[in-house]
Amino acid sequence: MKKIGIIIIYFLLAACSSKTRYHVPPIYKTKINFSRYHISPIYKTKTNFSGYIERGIASWYGPTFHGKRTSSGEIYNMYDLTAAHKILPFNTKVLVINLYNHKKVIVRINDRGPFVKNRIIDLSYRAAQKIDMIKTGTAPVIIKVIQTNNSLETFFIQIGSFNNKKNALKVYFTLKKSGYSGSRIQKIKTKNKIFWRVQAGEFLDLRSAKRALKHLTKEYPNAFIVAR
Repeated sequence: MKKIGIIIIYFLLAACSSKTRYHVPPIYKTKINFSRYHISPIYKTKTNFSGYIERGIASWYGPTFHGKRTSSGEIYNMYDLTAAHKILPFNTKVLVINLYNHKKVIVRINDRGPFVKNRIIDLSYRAAQKIDMIKTGTAPVIIKVIQTNNSLETFFIQIGSFNNKKNALKVYFTLKKSGYSGSRIQKIKTKNKIFWRVQAGEFLDLRSAKRALKHLTKEYPNAFIVAR
């Protein structure tokens, strides 16, 4: 009887932990028919994003940034259906499908981010609410460009984000000495802190940015490409 009791407790604990642990389901566990989707590579041109499809993790941002200026120059409104993406041109419209529940929303890209390597899109509070991912914070998604803005973009490679300005400057000057003459530092203010993003560049197309990224990730493994 003692062994049976231990086994029952083990399975109860396992069941509880499975509800709280965040886990991205493998493709075969979702109801989405993935044969319908061709996941796009990062395009070699800087203008052709028509039909672009990407699969990855979405997050959302809300009150901390509400009323602040986005990378496009607009004022962020957490109740608008907007989103941040690293490379898609501003005003591009994107269909987002939550792979946990298959709910959908169409958003307009008006900001840059998410500034985390393994996330592909940062949704407004309202957009996240539409696909029921407020509580989870993140969710596996498919995104598809449905209306593109083929404006010319240039690109940077984000090396890191620093709380200490001296550390940011040290990396910045190292990049300049290495030949990345168009590198920049962005001062970012949030509600509670200030930090500095260091970005190598500037690159006129994605092909050049990809080549540089391959080189830079040897020293900065968390680097990623972001459009201007």
